[in-house]
Amino acid sequence: MNPSKGDETMTRIESHDNSEVVIAALATPEGYKGSPAPPQGDAILINGRGQTNCTATGSSSCTYPPPPEIHVPVNCRVRLRFISATAHPMYRITIDNHPLEVVETDGTAVYGPTVHEISIAPGERYSAIINTSEGKEGDAFWLRTSVALGCMFGGTDQVGLAVVRYTGNGMVSTEEPQTTAWSDLAGATTPCAGLDQTYTLSPRESFSAPREFSQSHVFNSQRGAFVNVYGNTFQGYGFNNISYQNQIFNPLLSIVQRGGSCESTLVASTTFPDLGSGNIIINNLDGVIDHPYHLHGNEFQVIGRGTGALSLDNLTNIDFNLDNPVRKDTLWIQGGSWVVLRITTDNPGVWALHCHIGWHLTEGKLAVVVIQPGAIGHMEGPESWTNLCANTDPNAFGPARRSPSPSIQSSKTSTFQYLREVKGKVVKRRGAREA
Repeated sequence: MNPSKGDETMTRIESHDNSEVVIAALATPEGYKGSPAPPQGDAILINGRGQTNCTATGSSSCTYPPPPEIHVPVNCRVRLRFISATAHPMYRITIDNHPLEVVETDGTAVYGPTVHEISIAPGERYSAIINTSEGKEGDAFWLRTSVALGCMFGGTDQVGLAVVRYTGNGMVSTEEPQTTAWSDLAGATTPCAGLDQTYTLSPRESFSAPREFSQSHVFNSQRGAFVNVYGNTFQGYGFNNISYQNQIFNPLLSIVQRGGSCESTLVASTTFPDLGSGNIIINNLDGVIDHPYHLHGNEFQVIGRGTGALSLDNLTNIDFNLDNPVRKDTLWIQGGSWVVLRITTDNPGVWALHCHIGWHLTEGKLAVVVIQPGAIGHMEGPESWTNLCANTDPNAFGPARRSPSPSIQSSKTSTFQYLREVKGKVVKRRGAREA
């Protein structure tokens, strides 16, 4: 975005070593380097740049790169959008001397709090407005991104830094900030919680949850021992006692298009056959492991939370928040807790529901929500798209490196054109739906 327009986009991502060895080790009882927990990243990257700890490398060629800079116009209200592209930790983000007025989460404009730091889980997005009136042109302030160790097993203190610098019409200083952090920030080991749990986030375009719903479905989420298609036992994650196993040449969407069902021992699934509204109950049965859950293709309204596990029989005993609840697509759920999500089933498809910790996803923490399978059966695509898996083994499992079929090589242009056409027809919601 153009800073002169009062906007600035910031992307956060975390760097890891090659993953193949780590993933294979995590599936064993011994884990990776003796731990069932995924490893912590070497650095926190902000807009693609991090700071290397040269003292830990023992290499004379190691250089300490300068922190990234975010230039913002002085004496303005500037929107910063924080995007957590990390594969593992929850972060806490703060800017010295600048309160953060939260105005958006996961694409939904909200009336939110003004805070000194924002907790953000993998896959979440938040926008905050800052007032750049804390100094003059050239002044600089530290943006600090710290790992929330309360949900990072075996982690160590880690802070990524960026420079927020005021700009104007003159020369820009290159001096590093001399600012100090807010005195009331959460401690590194403070228990993790989503921002929507700590504060009220009220959508600016009001849409109360429908009081009537057609169905409710439960996903029990838990780590454990599973058996793969080859008969081997592995440690992993799953929903409803099923750890996802990927048939790489037999996509779930194609199965439903052909009139088939996703109900199998390969993936946990649930189906909403008709247009309307329904509930998805997620029970995080991992007592000490928190997870960020992400639903593809749909926003949801968070209408209820609690501790323990919630059954369908107890659903009628819950006092739900139906009055303009926050709308999101990614949600942090602590271990030993439940949440009820209200969705409107107006977007036919086979939509993934998965943990946004990438390591947990590779260990099978994915389910699917099938919406209006009858409508899916009437979806049509070009032959080049429907033949993407031609001349392949439908019983092959991944992830794995593989050579594309001839039909993929010969149809790239038409396939990409089709995807562009589909994207152009997608209506992205911006707030309330019509009742």
